This record gives sequence, structure tokens and C-alpha cells, in this order.
Amino acid sequence: MYNRDNLLQSYSTSSNGVTGPTFTLTDANVDGLGRLTDANETITEIGGNAVAHLVNYQYDMLSQLTDANISDINSANWVAQYNYKKNGDMYSRTIQ
Repeated sequence: MYNRDNLLQSYSTSSNGVTGPTFTLTDANVDGLGRLTDANETITEIGGNAVAHLVNYQYDMLSQLTDANISDINSANWVAQYNYKKNGDMYSRTIQ
């Protein structure tokens, strides 16, 4: 589902007619280039258990993802950093 600004708000999955998990984004913010910078994310499992996260993304001048932070993954924060060569190839990533 998209909002009136054509930004993704939610989607759900299914297989063989069985509904799967639902993914919902609220309070999503994008920068001037249309890149997602932060949002509240809720994943609702098939049994109805909902898990909420705050996501935050940062990019370099070439629009390459450099930092990703997701809160409340198994009661901890997930942090990733990405580094790129001059030609744009990723040469390292650190995930904590």
C-alpha cells in the first residue's frame, strides 16, 4: 500500500493462499533524493505478534548506504556500516 505521496506504507505476504507476515512503515521520512532516511517499522507475524522497530539510514554523496540502524532487534540495536571503493564496489561492512 502506498500513501498519497507514493511512498510505501505497508505490504503483506502470502503463499498458496495463506496470508503471511505483514510489514508496515509509519512516519517514514525520505531525503531530497527519495532515499528512506528513517521510519517506524512494525512486523506482524502470522500469529498476530507485532514487533516494532525504529529504522535509520544514512547515505554518501553517491547515494550508497553507509550506515543502517535498527532498534529493538531481540531487545538490542542492530548497527551496520558499509565502506566503498572509488569505483563504487563495497569493500567492507561491519555489523554489530
